[in-house]
Amino acid sequence: MHPRLGLGEVVNFANQTFKPGAWLYADLDGIVVSDTDIRKK
Repeated sequence: MHPRLGLGEVVNFANQTFKPGAWLYADLDGIVVSDTDIRKK
């Protein structure tokens, strides 16, 4: 774990807010942040 980031903290980066429990999807074209799992099941 990065020494300055702890579990359960809100992080703002690149005009995005990453909240605890959020889902992050990333590839070479960009990122998507979602409050729920948006993968196809």
